[in-house]
Amino acid sequence: METLKLCEEFKGVLPFRQGLFVVNQDGSGYLLGNGCQRCGVTFFPRREFCIECYQSSTLENVKLDTIGTLHTFTIIYRATADFKTPYIVGYIDLEKNGVRIFAPITNCRPEDLKIGIKMELVFGKRNKIPKDEQDQQQLIYQFRPSK
Repeated sequence: METLKLCEEFKGVLPFRQGLFVVNQDGSGYLLGNGCQRCGVTFFPRREFCIECYQSSTLENVKLDTIGTLHTFTIIYRATADFKTPYIVGYIDLEKNGVRIFAPITNCRPEDLKIGIKMELVFGKRNKIPKDEQDQQQLIYQFRPSK
């Protein structure tokens, strides 16, 4: 398994779940999936066995594409008490890999989003209100409109 390598901006910030992504020293990175060599199906997050042929020996790790297309999105106005609202989440299709990713959407206003626009993978801190000084920030994957 690849280890998380953090750029200076994310030093001391823990990933919200190990093994989902790799962040390079420059802040770029990619999501980690796996794919079945027998069926050609790709998964994110990684699976223990292929849900098409039920084989585990045919799975290999895959570096997922960082560019996708916005499939749909919604704006969250009400959430649990530890999340700042409003925020945007959506599904992004990674056509190259045949995977649809659910993720927060960042660096844009809702009116800037249109279904079908190109989106790119970025990393950032979770949109969370810390409970106290001991409450760690968490590093997450997000998408933003491509520049």
